[in-house]
Amino acid sequence: MMAMPVYMFTFNAYGSWMPDHKRGFVKKGEGIQKTNPALAKAYRQAAKHATVLFDEPTQRFLLCLGHEVCGRRRWRVHGIAAEPTHIHFLVSWANGTDWTSVRGKLLNILSTGLSKRSGELGRPWFVDGSSRKRVGDREHFGHLITEYLPAHDGAKWFEGDAPPPPPTFPDQPPPRA
Repeated sequence: MMAMPVYMFTFNAYGSWMPDHKRGFVKKGEGIQKTNPALAKAYRQAAKHATVLFDEPTQRFLLCLGHEVCGRRRWRVHGIAAEPTHIHFLVSWANGTDWTSVRGKLLNILSTGLSKRSGELGRPWFVDGSSRKRVGDREHFGHLITEYLPAHDGAKWFEGDAPPPPPTFPDQPPPRA
């Protein structure tokens, strides 16, 4: 086992992985389920908000914001990888803090940042019950760092890289100096 708690948190974009997904879907408490177009239709009809997909500037925004949040709290970020439908954070911290606190704070600040950036307050950006997986040994950690996270197609950052630069948004004026 590793000395500090190390977790990979996955935050899925709201409405981005429906039961009609070609690889199936996850049902809480029941694991991966087969594709179900009828259930997907019912979910879409019941949705109170539009589906969220993270474009490249938004992925970089989440990556930069998450990296900053972890640094302020002295949580060690080992890697971050995003795609339009989700973002992963591989994080460790000193013993004494529960994973639910770390995940909850990170998710809250990411959501607040997206709301402020978009002006859409009170809107869900992520699905309820984001995923968390404790990393139990160096082999698992190595797999995540060298294979799993790098295989993602979106924005990425890894420990040892320069801090992620803040993103620019073509539809917004640049920050004042």
